[in-house]
Amino acid sequence: MEHIIIRCKHCKKEYIYCTYGNGPEYGTEEGCSKEYCAECQQAIDNALANIPVKFKPIKVEITDEKEKKKILSQLDDIKTKAEKKDVFHVIRLNWGSSNYDNIDIYTYNSKTYYVEYNDDTPNDKHLLIEMEYDITAEKVTSKLWKTTHKNSFQHGRNIVNELKHLKNKHGL
Repeated sequence: MEHIIIRCKHCKKEYIYCTYGNGPEYGTEEGCSKEYCAECQQAIDNALANIPVKFKPIKVEITDEKEKKKILSQLDDIKTKAEKKDVFHVIRLNWGSSNYDNIDIYTYNSKTYYVEYNDDTPNDKHLLIEMEYDITAEKVTSKLWKTTHKNSFQHGRNIVNELKHLKNKHGL
């Protein structure tokens, strides 16, 4: 837990922000953020409350085999570099809607890719990319969902499937 003294981007008041949580139990103001004091953050939240979210990222599968092969090769390079440096994270994901045991999450050239596959068929990889979804029109636009993250790799395990495999293995 780290306490950071920050100056509000709007009113310029100095306040303490806690990386673990904020409020009296952490010795900070309830509702402050890493950029704004509690009063200004509340004003921003109230002003934006009446404006609906219009877009969100959605995963769309890349089915063109030539493009898929090219991208998977580039992503393998990122994975290999991350493994050599030991800078990737293994995360447990609870996504019940996926039928896959594994998900590799890559950020590459400002785009987020997902490679999903099962333990028993590791070469049958499904490549997905985040695209922009128009919530109002209820459809995917033609725009990619851009990110500011640097190239990265994370490996995730579907804990719902792990539990199913354990249940089947032990006859539960």
